[in-house]
Amino acid sequence: MKKSIISLLLAAAMITAVFTGFAETDHQKKRSDIMLSSAYVDIDSRAYMITCDTKSNGYIGIPITWTIDSLVPGENVYGTFIFDVYRDGEIVYQGEETQDITVSHIPDREGTYYAVAHQTDVEGGIMYVSGEADVQPSIVIGTFEQDRKEETIDPIEWQVVTVKDGRALIISKYILKCDSYFDPSWIKYKYCNWEGSIIGTTEDTNYLGNVNGRRVNVAPDKVPLRDGSKGTDADLFPEHCRYWCSEIFYKDAFTEEEKERILLTVNTNPDNPQGVDCGPDTEDYVFFLSYEEILEYWPENEMRKSSLTPQARSELPDRKPIRYWLRTNGEYRCNAMHVRGDNGAISTYGDDVGHATVGYRPAMWITIGG
Repeated sequence: MKKSIISLLLAAAMITAVFTGFAETDHQKKRSDIMLSSAYVDIDSRAYMITCDTKSNGYIGIPITWTIDSLVPGENVYGTFIFDVYRDGEIVYQGEETQDITVSHIPDREGTYYAVAHQTDVEGGIMYVSGEADVQPSIVIGTFEQDRKEETIDPIEWQVVTVKDGRALIISKYILKCDSYFDPSWIKYKYCNWEGSIIGTTEDTNYLGNVNGRRVNVAPDKVPLRDGSKGTDADLFPEHCRYWCSEIFYKDAFTEEEKERILLTVNTNPDNPQGVDCGPDTEDYVFFLSYEEILEYWPENEMRKSSLTPQARSELPDRKPIRYWLRTNGEYRCNAMHVRGDNGAISTYGDDVGHATVGYRPAMWITIGG
């Protein structure tokens, strides 16, 4: 009975895999030829297939992983295998004999990818052929006004920063907008960190400025608000770029389906090289890269270059350099570091957080595959 069930499963798998359409492209024909020459048989009650973690969300730079699974639920896979990976019918990776049941490949070109696993520990050998994974040249998730034409829908193009543990850190390819990091414009000294305002702290150096020749300090519950009333640091959160990331961009730019791929991230914010306290850890779906992250993942200036969208260009005054914020404080608590878009240089001194002439390049961790 077990062999009959396995035989039916194998037959169904093969029919489904081979007859995927009436007209085949050249690479589909090659894949079909491989499958038709494969021996889908039951050896020692072993019945396997090869599955892929990616179908329609493949991108250059994002690994694709293939795994040999058992057609019989609950049964382990064992054996010796050689994996080959194909792109558009041409082999791009040839593995060595292994007992591992998975193989990963990082695409460097767009196209249609699939894998073939050769089982070598059985007489005559067996081949298992995966389904196809489409790989696009870049990641496109979400929409945001970029071309200054309200009648068009502008998808956001993303750049892969790094890949870890089935997740990818991505950043917008272009600078999407120019705006301040933190700008309660009615307050002279805009002390803050990535978490938010720290104007309401009681340190001696934290003051609003000189009024009628005397220093005016700020108490935690007497932070001046836009309407003239008093409040706390939390009341100034809408003036902060982190509010834009979490409450505007994240909520408006992505569909609910896209949001399922965006991971809540615990961001660390260590003291900067100048010894400035950059605040506590934060939880963010969307954020700016830190000084530490950009040095780790993009050690070369060339990697950090970026340009403005037409919309962002319209928000930047003439003759101002192209820059984008990092989330790390600069020389002072009212400065934040930034990167020059034209040459990739990092300014650790930074710029006044109230200046609206620095750009936003949002970043986020997403799931890969699917």
